[in-house]
Amino acid sequence: MILLNNAIHTWFSSFYIFNLVYPEECCATLEFIQRALLSINPNEKGTKMAKRFGKRVSIHPKVLKLLNKLRDFNSPWQL
Repeated sequence: MILLNNAIHTWFSSFYIFNLVYPEECCATLEFIQRALLSINPNEKGTKMAKRFGKRVSIHPKVLKLLNKLRDFNSPWQL
């Protein structure tokens, strides 16, 4: 399991090292894995999502929505 974990971290790190963007077909999935499972959370211009339709966002809107819902679900203060 440790070997698989290292391989996944290396794969995600290579996107930053070589300044690559995630493939369009799976950019939201890869960003969710990056942020939620691997805890790779760049401070500002941190998304590896390709720029579409004008401005570039710092986190994919679908990923942000899912992370917020997961946070609310895990909140001990939820009724």
